[in-house]
Amino acid sequence: MTRWLALASVALLACGASPSEARSAADGSSASHPPVLVDRKAEDVVAITPKNVELTASMPPLRAHPVGRQILAMLLAAPGVRDALSGTGVDPLRDIDWAYASGTSFRDDSTGALVAHFALDDDRVDGAFEALMKRAPTTAPLDLGVQRVHGVTANLAGADRALLRAAPSLVVVVPPPLAKATASTLATSRVLSPVRGDEALRGALVDPHTALAQIPSAVQRARAWVITKPDGGLDVFGEGDCADASAAGAAADELRALVHRYNGFLVRLASRGILDSVEIAVDGSTVKVHLAPTYEQLEAVLTLAGAALGVDVPPPAK
Repeated sequence: MTRWLALASVALLACGASPSEARSAADGSSASHPPVLVDRKAEDVVAITPKNVELTASMPPLRAHPVGRQILAMLLAAPGVRDALSGTGVDPLRDIDWAYASGTSFRDDSTGALVAHFALDDDRVDGAFEALMKRAPTTAPLDLGVQRVHGVTANLAGADRALLRAAPSLVVVVPPPLAKATASTLATSRVLSPVRGDEALRGALVDPHTALAQIPSAVQRARAWVITKPDGGLDVFGEGDCADASAAGAAADELRALVHRYNGFLVRLASRGILDSVEIAVDGSTVKVHLAPTYEQLEAVLTLAGAALGVDVPPPAK
């Protein structure tokens, strides 16, 4: 998701290469008869097959959370992400409302898609675009064959991508072969937020053991979501679907052993016991995990992680 947040920011700027043209195309002002818009979920805008990875981020809960900026600083610490945003003046926590990404692979996002909603005015987009173009890879206009959608192609983060701007605040990034079909869908869509309730983050992964070896191989599909709490803590939930109750029980035992192995004296001391509250249970063929870190535990872990990775983690807002 972190690379996608950076790409979303770059996409918003790149699609502003011709600001007046882009705004006209995006709002449909050149069309003699504005199309009838259909409500469509962000998840359904791009037909990625198979959809093995799904990630959703909602920035408002993180903006309001005392360690929200610390969490995002860690997520955006990868050099590729920092490079993509450098000099643009774009702040994902401030400037993105929500983002939804999906793809066929957890490790390779070149075949994935992104739908993101921004909170930026056109003047800021134009200024940031000028800064980006001074160092950006080659871009070219994209003939999509539809009104209300403006786009360019570009090589970003080592892969060719089509960057589509369907409305002043909406950006879509897709593999070039899907650009025209996606543009046709966007031209008649009112894209709805994928955020569920008060969740800040949500993810789903098919065959998660392949991507994350710590997840038991018996788990066929995993889901996780994060809810911010008014006291500065978090509620972190995870679920893993297994073939049957026996497989789920074995997976739960593996996870308990994993927590026990990692939760040694030094970890408990440094993290203020963040793993002490892990709850692991089985419900039929599903293994369920719940972790409720406090504000103090989150602050301790994020500070340690920032020091270890050389990331400048801002102080908490609390």
